[in-house]
Amino acid sequence: MPSAKELERIKKNLLKTRSKLVDNAEHLEADVHLGDGEGVKFNHMADAGSDTFELDFSMEQLEQKENLLYDIDQALQRIDAGTYGDCEECGGKITLERLRAIPFASLCLKCQEAEEIG
Repeated sequence: MPSAKELERIKKNLLKTRSKLVDNAEHLEADVHLGDGEGVKFNHMADAGSDTFELDFSMEQLEQKENLLYDIDQALQRIDAGTYGDCEECGGKITLERLRAIPFASLCLKCQEAEEIG
């Protein structure tokens, strides 16, 4: 379990990362809405294909960022609830090394590996 000082540092970093993600997601949302076809005229089929690829790519990035924001929000809630560092699957402790590497981790390494396999 992280010390109070370490926990505060982790929380500060999570909030900083969250802020950057929100800003980046807002830009991606604007790109996705700009590419929704309103007022867009394609001069060549290759342009249409390229624009479609870019729109799909932006939408995928937006979804990944939204998933990461959710994970960060859950980690912040666990910090506030006093359960940060507890594995949500087995109830054991998540190692400090894992939390430093992935501060929004909700599973210990053993449970994470089991989830990925099965």
